[in-house]
Amino acid sequence: QARKINENSRRPKAADYDDVSKDIILTAATIYRCLISTVNAFPDSAKELEMVKVAWVRANKDSDMVPPLALTPDIGKIIKQRGSQTRGEAKAKIMGLVETLYNFASGQGRTTVAANRSLTEELKFQKGFMYK
Repeated sequence: QARKINENSRRPKAADYDDVSKDIILTAATIYRCLISTVNAFPDSAKELEMVKVAWVRANKDSDMVPPLALTPDIGKIIKQRGSQTRGEAKAKIMGLVETLYNFASGQGRTTVAANRSLTEELKFQKGFMYK
């Protein structure tokens, strides 16, 4: 069982746990970030829980803890929080690339917004977005 050393925090944090538990939690969070980045960036609730469990089992295996630590709801929340963080980081990095790659203009003026909207429609028509 993961041992909490701080019961006073409002939302669960890895820092609330002892060093060994914290390391396993952070390893699981890193694995979860990889799964979010490579498997499914926007999983439904069931898939999200499955990915958290996969990350937790892998982190426990990597730690060689015997017996492995149990996945609690609070630990699951800590791990899931990293998904939102990962998507935000990806969005921030990709926005600049898309703007440069497709020649979008910066700004919020009417003419800028109209030009960007027109460019978007043109790109959608020319590229014919395909969904599987």
